Amino acid sequence: MSTELLIRNVRPLAGEAADVLARDGRIAAVGRAQTPTTPDATVIDGEGRLLFPGFVDAHTHMDKTLIGLPWHRHDVGPGILDKIEHERRLRREEGIDPFAQSSRQARLAIAAGTTHIRTFVDIDTEWGLAGFEGVLRTREAFRDAVTIQ
Repeated sequence: MSTELLIRNVRPLAGEAADVLARDGRIAAVGRAQTPTTPDATVIDGEGRLLFPGFVDAHTHMDKTLIGLPWHRHDVGPGILDKIEHERRLRREEGIDPFAQSSRQARLAIAAGTTHIRTFVDIDTEWGLAGFEGVLRTREAFRDAVTIQ
């Protein structure tokens, strides 16, 4: 059984007002006076607003984001090892929880219109799989709102 969503009176990509019919998550028709083919379709009045496709965050590190944490000074040496050691120390001292932090980032991304996130996750000797497992929990928790890869 297919699911349908009809968004009436929107301006796709800032164009002329139209109705957009989506079936099973894909756009099926765009134009005036579209009608759903299923009786249980969801219908939304777009009130003449703009309609854009979902945004994509193609490069992030959700397991170690500092969103929502207190500001800290970032004064580390120039080498990559300096940066890695600083980051590990910060995660340890702040007790950064990868699930809590990646969830914060997911909420903000969804609120801004992001529908797809591609994240990188550190797996190392100090943190093991904690970052990976935290992001997996976030992916599951927000699976109906955003795709996290």
